[in-house]
Amino acid sequence: MRRTNLFVVTSLALALSACTGKQEETATAPPTAAAPAAPKEVELIPRDALFGNPERAGVQVSPDGKHLSWIAPVDGVMNVWVAPADDPAAGHAVTDDKARGIRNYFWSHKPGTLLYLRDSGGDEDFHLYAVDLGQQ
Repeated sequence: MRRTNLFVVTSLALALSACTGKQEETATAPPTAAAPAAPKEVELIPRDALFGNPERAGVQVSPDGKHLSWIAPVDGVMNVWVAPADDPAAGHAVTDDKARGIRNYFWSHKPGTLLYLRDSGGDEDFHLYAVDLGQQ
């Protein structure tokens, strides 16, 4: 049994010494990447094209199918516009927000009534407003 223990201990010592030995480092270093070429002069995309107001957004059809609606700027501020479905060129703004603009609106199930959300003063406290198109 003593020989078995001696054999196991010797084998274990040899295995551990082989694991802790340093590996030889290769003399060749990996190639370094070439310096990037200077970028060509390109025209930047105008900020308004990326972050400006769209011409029209959020187009919807009223539940009765008689009107089209969308959000578009009035003097640079987003407002809700409405037009007859058969004549979109006759559209006109039905809201007159001059501050932060209107971002969300939807049609009520009551014919001719449009609802929109508006934030007052940037406090993120949105209020619901209604527009009766019959009184426009």
